[in-house]
Amino acid sequence: MKLSQLILEGITYSNPNFAAEWEEAERYSEFVEMGKQGWIDIAKKGYVTSYSKIKNVLGNVDLKFDKLNSKKKQRFLAAFKKGTIEMSIAVKFSDNDYDLVAGNTRLSGLVKNGIDPKIWIVDLSEMQENYADGKVKGKSRPGRVKRSGASCKGSVSSLRAKAKKYGGEKGKMYHWCANMKGGKK
Repeated sequence: MKLSQLILEGITYSNPNFAAEWEEAERYSEFVEMGKQGWIDIAKKGYVTSYSKIKNVLGNVDLKFDKLNSKKKQRFLAAFKKGTIEMSIAVKFSDNDYDLVAGNTRLSGLVKNGIDPKIWIVDLSEMQENYADGKVKGKSRPGRVKRSGASCKGSVSSLRAKAKKYGGEKGKMYHWCANMKGGKK
């Protein structure tokens, strides 16, 4: 999508700043492997969808706005008052597997205000996994959590905090554990 802004529901949505969101993208091994420029290139090819269309298959979301980071909430509220919000970013692994990469506070704030937010989707569902070692890296690899050094012990919120702290496979496994404990399969 070439639009720099979408005006919907009284809110102007601006395209995400992919370079600024690289730090968030680094939590995913797929993006780390392609590097920052690869992330930016593939992210720019994304598209926009509504939160309501993917909310049942979207992981890594915390809608408890009041419990989120105060500075991020203040930034959201200032942008909300101006009427311009940068779109959140989600990655699509398959039709039934999306994960929020960046913009949880923006998403949560809009939902709290009764708005169905627009989300920028980075689609990895069609990408073929071509790894030099020939190993298939898919969802069904028993022992991924333990091998990554993660653990599923703890509350959903503590697992999400650890997921944000760690990148790569370990961060992904903390996300997975939190989603399983939270009832998102």
